[in-house]
Amino acid sequence: MKKVMKTFQISIILLSVTSLLFLMSSAWGATYLTPGLITGTSGQVVDVPVYFSSDDSVVGAEFILQYDANALKIGGIKKGSSIADHEIFDDQDTTGQLKLTILSMKNELLADGNLTILSFSILEDLPTDNGNLTLDANSTLLVSKAAESFDFESIEAVTDLSLEFISTLDASRPAAGRNISFNAGSDSPLTTFSWDMGDGTVLTGDSPSYTFSKPDSYLVTITGTNPFGSVTETLNVSVNSPYWDLDAKDLGNGWKSFDWFGSFFDETGSLWIYHKELGWMYRHGETVDNTWLWSERWSWTWASDQTYPYLAKSTGDWLYYFKGTFNPIRYYDYGINDWLED
Repeated sequence: MKKVMKTFQISIILLSVTSLLFLMSSAWGATYLTPGLITGTSGQVVDVPVYFSSDDSVVGAEFILQYDANALKIGGIKKGSSIADHEIFDDQDTTGQLKLTILSMKNELLADGNLTILSFSILEDLPTDNGNLTLDANSTLLVSKAAESFDFESIEAVTDLSLEFISTLDASRPAAGRNISFNAGSDSPLTTFSWDMGDGTVLTGDSPSYTFSKPDSYLVTITGTNPFGSVTETLNVSVNSPYWDLDAKDLGNGWKSFDWFGSFFDETGSLWIYHKELGWMYRHGETVDNTWLWSERWSWTWASDQTYPYLAKSTGDWLYYFKGTFNPIRYYDYGINDWLED
C-alpha cells in the first residue's frame, strides 16, 4: 500500500500573523526581553522578574525600566537564573526609572530564564496590568562577546492556540493501535505545551505522538504556557476500531492479516478478499468491529474482532468456526446444534 501524507486540521483558532512571524524568527534565532506583570493591592510587596531568552551569544545587557512612582516603589534587586558570574549595577532615581547594567566578569553567556528579580511595594491598587512596568526599547543594549549588539522582541501572553492531528495514513480516520501525531502552535513565543490525552496519559512538546489502546471518543486537552501564563484548548478525537484498508498488517504480495482474523489476500481492486482458510469472501464494512462477510458456504454473516471466530448469520443463528481448519472447514451451527464439515 502506498502511504500518502494527509493532514486533517481541527480549526479551533488559526495561527495569527504574530505567531507566523514568531515561527519564522525562531528559525533564524530570536532574542526576547520583557519585564513581568504587576498587579495587586496597596500595601503588597511583589517580586517581578525580567524575562530573557536568546538563541544568540549574549553576554551583557543594559536597559531602563519605567514605572509610575506614585503607584510603585522599588525595593530589592536580586540576580536571576540567567546570570552566571555576572554582576548587576543599578542607578535608580525618584522619577520612575531604574537603569540596570548586567556585565560578565568572564564573558559568560546569559542563559534563558530571567536577568533579575525586582521587589516592588504597591502604593495604590493595581487590579490589572496596564503597562505598570515597561522597558525603554530605545535605551536597551544587548551585546555579544564580539561587542555586537542584538535586536530583541517582547514576550506576549499566550492568547491563541492552534491544534491539529496528523497521520501517515489518513488523519480523518484515526484508529486504535495506530500511531497518531499531534501538532500545536501558539501566537506567543517561548510557549511550552502539555497534552492530556483523555485517557490519563500526559505528553509534552509541540509535536507529540500517541497510540490509543482502544476505540473511544477522547477529549484531548492542550495547555500552552509561557512566562506570562497559560491558555487551554480542547480537541475531540473519535478513535475507531482498526480499518480493513488502513490497519491490516502488510505481509507482502497482496497478503495481509489481523491477529484475530488470520491471513487474507486483498489485491483484487474490489471488496472481495481471499481468506487463507475460509476461501473467497465479500466484505462489507470499514472497521473490524462491524463487518458483514458473504461466502458461498454460509451466505451473509456478521463478524467482529470481539466475537470472531463466532459468526452471526443473517437469519439470526450463530456459527462457530474451528480456527485453523480447512479442506474441510469444520464449524458448529447453533441453528441445528451440530458440527458440520465443508
